[in-house]
Amino acid sequence: MPVEMDLLDMVSHSMNEYIKPKPDIFAVRSWRSQALYALVMHPFIKAFRDKTLRKLSAELADILGFIGEDETNDIFAETISNQIIDPALKLNEKMITSSRDFNFDFRISNPGETFSGDLNDLSNLDCIDIVANNRKFVVEKLNPKPDLAELRGHLHMVCSIYPSMTITEYGGGELMERPELVCKERMLVAWILKEKQWDSVLQTEKAGRSWLAKLLSTV
Repeated sequence: MPVEMDLLDMVSHSMNEYIKPKPDIFAVRSWRSQALYALVMHPFIKAFRDKTLRKLSAELADILGFIGEDETNDIFAETISNQIIDPALKLNEKMITSSRDFNFDFRISNPGETFSGDLNDLSNLDCIDIVANNRKFVVEKLNPKPDLAELRGHLHMVCSIYPSMTITEYGGGELMERPELVCKERMLVAWILKEKQWDSVLQTEKAGRSWLAKLLSTV
């Protein structure tokens, strides 16, 4: 419902900028969230949502079809729908109908390369080491603890799984507080001190799971 949301955004902007005296910001956001909730619950929008759910589930199941087997395609598509697409749509609905501001951010801009930031950048990430059987990568727990130069030389930033999310809460009149971090960005990394360690990442298991399937299991 992008058209309806654009219209509500325009009305909200007009209320904030052009009405005198200027209304309370929380009152404007509460009005907008209630209006959006009414739209989400409308039978036409719900029917469109169900159609979108089926379409996105089928498309993602087709993209990830190499993971499953032909005889389990229907089950696989249903799993995609129940565990990925439907929760994502529900999360989106909760965010757009909230009076709070939700923001997403990718902090790492160079996936596929070795780490190039500082220790503070790492502390803002939820790192999963695909070389160490998908265990959390925590610098403080490494023995010996690497310095920044070693991290930049041996820590490979494979890809981001999902971004960080922050929430800005609104109260009467003005912002209540600074944006609050809800979850860190999850990043798949590979801590590789010896080149042959890549073999354990690229190796296919006896069960037939490819290295990419193993990566997807960390989500």
